[in-house]
Amino acid sequence: MPLPDIALLTGEDGTFSLDVPRAGEYAVAAHGERGSGRCSVLVPGEGSARITLVI
Repeated sequence: MPLPDIALLTGEDGTFSLDVPRAGEYAVAAHGERGSGRCSVLVPGEGSARITLVI
């Protein structure tokens, strides 16, 4: 089942967190004044995933 797009603002240092409803692979995109970045992240059944996008 597809999930809706979600827009978040980051903190001053660019960090953010997002709760997801279930384990799976998610597409993450970031857009800023200096460009854009995109990646996929696999979220495990329990715990968290950490990614770094550099744009």
